[in-house]
Amino acid sequence: MAFFITIPGDAMKGSPRILDVRHIQKNKKIFLNYNRLRCQYAYDMDAERASVVFEIIPVLLSINEVDLPGYVSGGDSGCGVYAVGSSYQLSQVIRDYFPETRRRTIPFQSYLIKRPLIESLFLLGSVGTVAQTAQSDFDYWVCVDKFRCSRRSIQALEEKTAQIAYWCQSSFGMDVHFFILDLKQVRRNDFGKVDEESSGSSQKKFLKEECYRTMLLVSGKIPYWWVVPSGMDRKSYQRTWRNFTQKAPMDAVDFVDLGFLEGVSRSEFLGNALWQLSKGIKDPFKALIKMAMMEVYLSDEYDGSLLCDTLKDRVLGGCRFLKDMDPYLLMVETVLDFYRKQDRIAHMDLVKKAFYLKAQPGMTRTKIRTKIDDYKVDVFSELMDQWDWHLDLVEDLNQIGNWSYGRQLKFSTEINRFFSSTYRRLSEGLRAREKQEIDQYDLEVLGRKLIVLFSRKRYKLRLTPFLTGRRLILNRCIFQYERNRAKQKRWDLYDATLYPTERRKLRWKIFSAESIVKVAAWLVNNGLYDFQATGVEMPPNPSGVRLTDLIDLLKHFQSFFPPAYYRLTGDSRLDDDAIKDRIMVVIDMEELNKLKRPASMDIVYKNSWGEMFAESYSYKEGLAILKRYARDIKAGGVGLYEIGSRLRVHIPQSAGDSDKLGKLYEKIVKSLELEEAEGMGIFRPLFGLERQAHFGWLEREQAQSSFHVWQEQAMVGGFKR
Repeated sequence: MAFFITIPGDAMKGSPRILDVRHIQKNKKIFLNYNRLRCQYAYDMDAERASVVFEIIPVLLSINEVDLPGYVSGGDSGCGVYAVGSSYQLSQVIRDYFPETRRRTIPFQSYLIKRPLIESLFLLGSVGTVAQTAQSDFDYWVCVDKFRCSRRSIQALEEKTAQIAYWCQSSFGMDVHFFILDLKQVRRNDFGKVDEESSGSSQKKFLKEECYRTMLLVSGKIPYWWVVPSGMDRKSYQRTWRNFTQKAPMDAVDFVDLGFLEGVSRSEFLGNALWQLSKGIKDPFKALIKMAMMEVYLSDEYDGSLLCDTLKDRVLGGCRFLKDMDPYLLMVETVLDFYRKQDRIAHMDLVKKAFYLKAQPGMTRTKIRTKIDDYKVDVFSELMDQWDWHLDLVEDLNQIGNWSYGRQLKFSTEINRFFSSTYRRLSEGLRAREKQEIDQYDLEVLGRKLIVLFSRKRYKLRLTPFLTGRRLILNRCIFQYERNRAKQKRWDLYDATLYPTERRKLRWKIFSAESIVKVAAWLVNNGLYDFQATGVEMPPNPSGVRLTDLIDLLKHFQSFFPPAYYRLTGDSRLDDDAIKDRIMVVIDMEELNKLKRPASMDIVYKNSWGEMFAESYSYKEGLAILKRYARDIKAGGVGLYEIGSRLRVHIPQSAGDSDKLGKLYEKIVKSLELEEAEGMGIFRPLFGLERQAHFGWLEREQAQSSFHVWQEQAMVGGFKR
């Protein structure tokens, strides 16, 4: 029996006013073929990971069995995915990937006969596009109808997804994120609160557009938006959906309404810009392209359709090749065409490089000449011809991980200028007092994140750029003591690493400060130093610093302070006011006669937002300030025995005998009004890395390195009372 849905007025320009249900079913098949094509490319890119995201995870979300990833005690109500497959298909997946279950009887059918909790399961982002790489995240939208779900079932689902995400990371090194979204909230573009991975209210229509454009259906119901032609207005869309569910309920059951999208709004500019700026420090190339796309959408000069509509027209219009339906490629082409019309050649060049570095095609002479059957190589071969790019350029971009710190800093400066200039142009174009759609909490959190990343404060150590997934570590650095004409001392830090991309043996000055402690703290905080990989040199100078003391200080810093990039990817407690989190005091580092009469004190600390500061004082003044800082730490709820893990005193090994150390110990403990147990903790030396249990920020390979065999110096034992 055929049903017809009448579309009133001119809601669909160039489309029939009668929408046949058979036409919807036809579009459903076309969408599923397109979806299958992108999934196949994901398998071609990485078959193991594709099996995890498209086969294993949907099944794990559908059952709740002991000893399988995602099991939640008493959490049977928190599982189930619509149309996940038959009991035979589920059993095959479990037995193939978890062979230890082959002797068990798992009641797959009993799970399937219950109404599934999850209506639709989507993957968003670069998966299945030319921009997919080995570093790509896997972001799931887990769509549920909370109106018919109990609170316990949602809690069980949250716990299940968290366990599955952990299993993916620990077993396959995959960054998997689950966003559990209520269908009603999705329809009104409410995506929760901002956190490390969720943009919250900072993006609404922008995120909905990206959802429709990049989504891959993993399992569940098909978005109704994808099977109706573009060009409708909101009322017509809602009316056709209502008529469809009423006149053809058996057909409509396989579809879900995620809401209509009629355009992006200038009122989302502030939130979206802040979000991209905050993400730019971690993934600058993706953030740059998205920032450029935002400029296109908000520009008065752009009169094109939303990219999700353009993509849908191509898919439903009969395009057959992935390169014509690649959402990432479509975005880049649109941005480049926009900049070309405005004759912004420099911005075009930057976007092209960002796209190449984001997609990582690794183009070489061999790949181009052999004509291998590789989608990504085919795409970039054509783009290189269009852009008039030569192999010398792409081979240099291939080596970005081996660029010198100076080159990376220069390129990062170009990217930051693009961000700032784009932000300035768009903000100037906003009408006065135009209300921005971002709630106060998200605005505050994103604003604080930008403060951490970009603000300049007295004593604050600024961050260096991120350009690659592999953090740059210097192989060789030089601490150079200098005095200017006014006899003011200065310590210059040079990068003396031999880079394979540099033809000449050079050294670059990368940081300067009046205190060697500040220079050392900056080096460690930015992750440029590693005790196993970085050689440290210091030419003879008239200061009281010995090379062995400097190396010990660097090791102590590395073991005590997590590098800045760990804070950026973890919990930096941005929803609370910043408080001092870790403090290290360095006494008499540059004095010739150390501890004879303590003369200087450097205080290095990191706050709960991840910002690092380095202050230099005379010993007496520093002790008074340290007393106040220690009081701040204790006021933050640190227990009696925990203060030893938050506050440390570093004394150069060349300082002298245990008599001096014992007297200094007693004086500092007394001044800080510490108990005996607390005092012993702050003086425990850390010339090596401690166990990962105490420092969760350490990378696995560091925590398991041979450096753990270093023995702590027996300083405390030598104290004399």
